[in-house]
Amino acid sequence: MSQAVLTPGAPEFGLVELPIRTSEAPTRTYFHTLAAMRGIAALFVVTYHVGPYFRPFNDPVGYFAVDLFFLLSGCVIEASYGDKLRGGLSLLSFIRIRLVRLYPLYMLGTIITLVAVTTARGGIQFAPGIVWTNILHPWLMFVLGAFFIPVCAKGNFIYPLNPPAWSLFWEVMVNLVYAAALPVLNRKTLAVVIAIAGAVLIGIHADAIRDPARAFFSFFLGVLMYRERGTWKSAWAGRAALAIVCVTLAWQRDIYVVAVFLAFPAAVWLALHAEAGIPISRLFDRLGDVSYPIYALHMPLAILLLAVAGPLAPSLWMGLAFIITLIVLAVILNRYYDAPLRRLFAPRPETQKNRDHIPGVGRMVAGKPVQYRG
Repeated sequence: MSQAVLTPGAPEFGLVELPIRTSEAPTRTYFHTLAAMRGIAALFVVTYHVGPYFRPFNDPVGYFAVDLFFLLSGCVIEASYGDKLRGGLSLLSFIRIRLVRLYPLYMLGTIITLVAVTTARGGIQFAPGIVWTNILHPWLMFVLGAFFIPVCAKGNFIYPLNPPAWSLFWEVMVNLVYAAALPVLNRKTLAVVIAIAGAVLIGIHADAIRDPARAFFSFFLGVLMYRERGTWKSAWAGRAALAIVCVTLAWQRDIYVVAVFLAFPAAVWLALHAEAGIPISRLFDRLGDVSYPIYALHMPLAILLLAVAGPLAPSLWMGLAFIITLIVLAVILNRYYDAPLRRLFAPRPETQKNRDHIPGVGRMVAGKPVQYRG
C-alpha cells in the first residue's frame, strides 16, 4: 500500500496526493479532479461578477461556485491537516498557515482597488448604487482591510476594496471552528452541524445569517465526505464530476438548492474516486493553481480597467480577452509573487517532533525525509 504526501490546500488551491513507493505494492490515489473543479468554478465566478463584459452571455448563477469552494475546502483541509491537528499541530499554527495562504493575493487585490478608486476621476461605479467619489472612504477601508477587519455597514460589502473576500473571512472562521472543535467532530456531530446549517440555508434569506450558513454547511459536508469516501476508482468518475459542475454553473436559472444540496456533493463524491492520466492531471493541477489568484484579483482588476479606460461597450470578446489576461496574470503571480511569499512566511518547525506538521517541511518515510509540495 502506498503512502501519500498531501499538498496543503485551501478553497482556492488544488489538492493532489503524490504516491510514495514503499515495500508494498503502491495504490495510486489522485485528487487532480478537485483542482480542476476549483479552477472551473473560479472562472464562472468571474462571469458572474463581471457580467457586463460577457454580454450577450450572462451567468446568473455563478455565485453558486462559492459554495463549491467551501465544499472542496472541507475535503482538502481534512485531508491535509486533520491528522496533523490530531497529532499536535497547534490551533495558532494552523490559523497562521491558513492566513499565510490567503493573505498575499487578497492584499494585492485590495491595493489594486485602492489605486484605482483614489486616482479615478469622478468615481467608479463597480456595483449598483456604489460609486467611490470620496477618497476618505477608500483609505479607511484599506486600513481596516489590511488587518482583515470586516466592515459591518448595511448595504455595503464587508471588504469594499475586494468584495469577494467575504468568503475568505468565513473560510478563516470555519477553519478556526474546525480546528478548535476537531476532537468532538465525529460523524454524529458533523451530521448535526450540517443539518442545522442546511436548514438555515433553506429557511433564512438574510445575508448576515445566510453567509456563515453557506460556509458551515458546505465545509463540514466536505469534511464528512472525505472521511466517508470509498476505495473504488474510476476514470469516468472524473469526467462525470466535471460535467456536473459545468452544467450546474452554466444553467440559466436559479437552482441554488439543487446545486448545493445535490449537484455539488455528487460531483465532489465522484471526484474523490476519480483517476486521471498524467498529461490531463497536469492541466487539472494548473487550473487549481490559478484558481485562487483568479478569484482574489478579478474584481480589483475589473475596477482598475474601469478606472483607466472608463465605461466600455460590453461584448463577449471583451469578456474572453479579460479572462485570458486574468489567467496569464494568475499564472505569473502564483509563481513569482504568491508562492515565494508563502514560503517566506510559512511557520518554521521548532523541533524534529513537530516537523511532520508543517507544510513544506515533510515527514519521515522509511527513514528518509519526504518534501511536501506547496
